[in-house]
Amino acid sequence: MGNARLRGHPDHDACGVGFVAQLGSLGSRDVIERALTALVRLTHRGGVDADGSSGDGAGLLLPIPKEFFRARAKEELINLPVEFGVGMAFLPPGRENEARASVEKLSTLCGVQCCGWRKVPVDSSILGPSAAASLPSIQQCFFSSSETGEAFERQLFLLRKRVESEGTPGIYFCSLSSRSVVYKGLLAPWQVPEFYPDIAHSQFQASFAVFHQRYSTNTRPTWSLAQPFRFVAHNGEINTIGPNRRWMRARAGMVPPSRIRRQRFRQFRQCS
Repeated sequence: MGNARLRGHPDHDACGVGFVAQLGSLGSRDVIERALTALVRLTHRGGVDADGSSGDGAGLLLPIPKEFFRARAKEELINLPVEFGVGMAFLPPGRENEARASVEKLSTLCGVQCCGWRKVPVDSSILGPSAAASLPSIQQCFFSSSETGEAFERQLFLLRKRVESEGTPGIYFCSLSSRSVVYKGLLAPWQVPEFYPDIAHSQFQASFAVFHQRYSTNTRPTWSLAQPFRFVAHNGEINTIGPNRRWMRARAGMVPPSRIRRQRFRQFRQCS
């Protein structure tokens, strides 16, 4: 893990990331508890807004706790098949109906059926002013298909890509999969289980959990940029290379032409 630096330095990082796994287990509550404990102990690796309570982002990536979701879906009068997909969605506030309709329309074009929606319980009272001001509408959608396994997962992947390009602007899927689900937000580590009561439920179990606490270095913290992402949680900004390239282009006029030629010649020698 890198050393902590003030925001605005595009070449440094300080995020905290890790995972807990229980081999040979179908899932246990202990994995979740250990992951949350480890996440809180990474508090010092993350950034906090000037309001003192809006974190740069934190969350968990874990396999879908199917029994938990079956019970929650049943409460919404949704009957789930043996294999189902779950989408953890950030919807634009005030446009939820439009956003849901666009997802449902595109799902039929991708060969999957939307079984229904569930509004995810959250406790927004613990959020700092900055996080609360940008809070999206957090909802889960359930999907079924005649396909199974990799084919079903591919359908959900294509659905997410179509929603991103053709759906109502502002829809963001933290995860859309038949295998895994992501609970994240513009949170500090200790806020994760308090903001999402789902995570504290006894039925919420997993065989592994990836946890992440973000320290924003070159991008402004947002709900969607919190980690883990859909397939990975990483330490440091992958897009750091972009700002560094822009800085180099911006300063190119300050470098004497003869020096640029020498640098390019050295680069050519190294590549050859």
